Amino acid sequence: MRRIFLLLIFAVSLFASCDNSIKLLDKVDTSFTGNLLLNDSIISHDVRCELKINKAEGVVTIYGTKQQTILPLEGVKLAGLRPVSDGFGYLLSGVDVLPVVGDSAREELKMSLVEGKLNGAKFVIKMQMSQGELVFTNDVSATYVGTLDVDGYERTVEISLTENVFDSTVEIFFDNVKFAALMPVTVDIILKDIPCTSLYDFQFSAKNVVPYINKEPDPKPAYKFGEIYGGVAQGKLWLYAKMADDLKPSRAGKEFSFKGEKKND
Repeated sequence: MRRIFLLLIFAVSLFASCDNSIKLLDKVDTSFTGNLLLNDSIISHDVRCELKINKAEGVVTIYGTKQQTILPLEGVKLAGLRPVSDGFGYLLSGVDVLPVVGDSAREELKMSLVEGKLNGAKFVIKMQMSQGELVFTNDVSATYVGTLDVDGYERTVEISLTENVFDSTVEIFFDNVKFAALMPVTVDIILKDIPCTSLYDFQFSAKNVVPYINKEPDPKPAYKFGEIYGGVAQGKLWLYAKMADDLKPSRAGKEFSFKGEKKND
């Protein structure tokens, strides 16, 4: 019954994603709140970013916060970015971009390369500066706490999602999971490069995924997932997964279902 319920939810989501009423974008004037990262480390939360795009150019303004000093509080404007539309979103690019603060160009903030992507409600922009790579993103990168049911065995676990907006993929991390009560140890499971979309609510799905186990560098075919799908809506994650049928009997065909809420920092 649980699997049927999840399948119905997934079918509704897919139907919505095929809605022909979606309007093609010809211009953008919006804003986002997200994280600011420097060389892959978050240096500020709740960063505001404004995005304006027309056929001629893209303009991005990112406002600083009190937690970091790289970007001033009044914001830096990146103008003259080249927009390329894919119908439902945009790619932005620029070379040797000179940010403007107020009315003044700031040579010390010069960016050798700027690359951005708008995909539905998701926006990410990467900026190469003298300090390294500065990134603004409002992607889905969060940890969810809830109950993982594996063939009737329930356990409270944490599952983390890390979205790559540029590649339209998500990494899914199962932290300390067990397949059965008598399983002697817990394992970490990482599923990489799972295709996702955020045109409506965030959704992901894939078949025949070979996971990474614990911190081992190579994927493990002995733990292959035949399918996985799920999504995030209103701060809650749900997913269904099934291990491949051709594995050893203790793993073959095992079904995973999870429903949890976003973990507060």
